[in-house]
Amino acid sequence: MAFFPSGPFSPLVLVVTAILVSYHISSGYGTRYKASVFEFKPLTPPQGRNLSRAQALDLMKKNIEIYKMQARIAGEKRNEIIVFPEYGLFGIFGYAKYARRSDVYPFLETIPDPRKIAWNPCKDKRQRNIPEIQLELSCMANHFDIYVVANIGEKVMCKKSDRNCPKDGRYQYNTNVVYSSNGTLIAKYRKKHLFKEPYYDSPIKTEVVIFNTHFGKFGLLTSHDSLFKSPILDLVYKHKVRDIVMPTAWMTTTPLFRAIQWHSSFARGLELNLIVATVHDGYSRSYGSGIYGRDGAKGYFSEPDNYKGKLVSEDLRHISFMDPRKQRPVIPRGGMSQTRLQTRPMDFLEKSVNFKFYELTKSKDDINICDGRFCCRLSYSVERGGRIEKYALAVYKGPVRALGYSLEVEACAVVRCSPTCGKPIERANTYFENFRLIGVNFSTPFIFPQVLTLSGSEAVLPTHQWDYEHGEIVFDKAPENPLHSASLIGRVYDKDRIDHRRPSSQGTSTHLHGNYAHAQYTSCLILFVAFIASINISS
Repeated sequence: MAFFPSGPFSPLVLVVTAILVSYHISSGYGTRYKASVFEFKPLTPPQGRNLSRAQALDLMKKNIEIYKMQARIAGEKRNEIIVFPEYGLFGIFGYAKYARRSDVYPFLETIPDPRKIAWNPCKDKRQRNIPEIQLELSCMANHFDIYVVANIGEKVMCKKSDRNCPKDGRYQYNTNVVYSSNGTLIAKYRKKHLFKEPYYDSPIKTEVVIFNTHFGKFGLLTSHDSLFKSPILDLVYKHKVRDIVMPTAWMTTTPLFRAIQWHSSFARGLELNLIVATVHDGYSRSYGSGIYGRDGAKGYFSEPDNYKGKLVSEDLRHISFMDPRKQRPVIPRGGMSQTRLQTRPMDFLEKSVNFKFYELTKSKDDINICDGRFCCRLSYSVERGGRIEKYALAVYKGPVRALGYSLEVEACAVVRCSPTCGKPIERANTYFENFRLIGVNFSTPFIFPQVLTLSGSEAVLPTHQWDYEHGEIVFDKAPENPLHSASLIGRVYDKDRIDHRRPSSQGTSTHLHGNYAHAQYTSCLILFVAFIASINISS
């Protein structure tokens, strides 16, 4: 008979202690889960040609077959969640160059509200006329035992009594859906900030969508919605969500807004996990998918000429909530510089913005430049005292017109000039060390840091090769590859405004402009009635 010691070191006590320690560790640091994102170039319909519903379904099902293959691979790797890209089912419709509302209509489906009904298309054999693509997504999630996040077009019929109802009698939304691992629809999210998508409607209210899983709580976004205060700050601070999934069709803008640059800085600046799948489209310069944590990129794919498709899978730890605003970060304050600067345009979110540049000419220097009271301070030395190529320190404070808004930005950047500062960067050979970039007098706590290097012509995120403290990027030693750019992008959300100067083709569908007119007519009518009433009362 085996001897089992009693007392504090008995097997039972040790097992219970191990369980309690394990629970304490997992509750303090978060549950681990495995996530995948898939980037590819989907089959797309012919431009300028109306398809029937049958033809549209045939095309989407070919892309769905590619989805199934990737979901199977992710499922076999025991991944808990897979994210497919925006426009992954039928491709980008030429970004408004050719497409009309009627062109996208055959691809749309009716999707119920998961907050109101429990719906599992794959298991509900009684229901008739289940939307075909929703059935495919549901069964894919159920069959491969994985949460599926996909982007699809949604249609919602509306009545003429609805003053916002489009002339064709329906709303058309760019919508994300989430199916649980048993095939149940658990969330849907309608994109708010459309980018050259006149065939879609923007929902009147910004949606804040959260879904729960056995491995954590997630928020749902689409593409350019990540640039705005709502819904992201509602998700992070009000609902304490620290894991975000986001299908995108991100139009790359260099030198500062490649998809992997913005998305890695977004995760690092807000200290969250961000899972991004981007559709691959050379015409629209859309590429760059990844899985990002608060310490940098976990895994990513960014090859503009690779159309074969790529599945990226990584382990993540669900982040226990921590409110960065309660840390009271110290934003450096300092005096303004009188340095003479050159003003040159630099592409920033697909717009040309006039930055102020100071060219770096020494192998070692300490520089301070300003735009008004906002300043950028750079202290650097080139590795081994070598010769520096043409770089510049750039500063900008002010509005950027994008997506029908005037977005308020404060930005510091060090960029390679090739040969003109502010233009796309193709090559670099300079290694920086003892590099310190500081934003001085930021008026916002929402600062997004990014560092990009070049290996040949390939863009590389040098994760764990630099440190970030609020408003400050530091290299203690040179990154492994030459520097492409380093920047601090501050977003002053409370100063954002609707850009009333925008033309009707810049983003949201034309009927929304009619909504603004309706609101103005209503306001005028109210004022007129009040004026008449005041005359009657006084008389």
